[in-house]
Amino acid sequence: MLDNKGQISMEFLFLVLIVLIIIFTTANYVYHENELNIALDSAKSGALEGALVDSVSVYTINEYSQISSNKQLLHPKNIKIINISYTYVGNYSSLIKPAIGIQVTATSNQRLSDAEKNKLSQKINTRVRRSIVYTFHNEDSTDVGNYYQCYSDNYAYFTYDVIWV
Repeated sequence: MLDNKGQISMEFLFLVLIVLIIIFTTANYVYHENELNIALDSAKSGALEGALVDSVSVYTINEYSQISSNKQLLHPKNIKIINISYTYVGNYSSLIKPAIGIQVTATSNQRLSDAEKNKLSQKINTRVRRSIVYTFHNEDSTDVGNYYQCYSDNYAYFTYDVIWV
C-alpha cells in the first residue's frame, strides 16, 4: 500500500510558499502606491486650499507683502482647480529618493496677466507642498514658509508651474 499523507503535506507546503511569495512581493508595491496616493490626496487638499485663499484674497503677512503691489490680486476672484497630475521624474539627488513632479491645472473667472498667474501659481504650489509636508510630519526638516523640500518616506515631491486654462 502507498501512503499519500506525505504527498498532501508537500502540496500544501508548496501552495503556502507560493501564497507567501505573492503576499511579500505585492505588499511592498501596495505600500509605495498607498504612500503616493496619500501624497496626491494631500496635494489636492493643498491645491484646493491655495485656490480658496487666492479666491477670497486672504493672505499671510509674507504672502501679502509679495503681492501687495498688484491690486487686482487683492480682489476676490473665482479660481477653480481642474486637474492634478503627477509624473515620475527620476531620483532627487540630495534626498536619494525617486522624485515626483506634481502639476496643477486651474482656471479663473478674471483675465489675469502672466505675472499675476505666476504669483497665484506660487501660492497654490506653496500650499500643495505645505500640505504634503504636514501630512508626512516633516515640518521640522524643511524650510517653513516656502516648503521647497517636500518629501515622504519613499518619495521627494516638487511642483511645476500651474497651467492656466
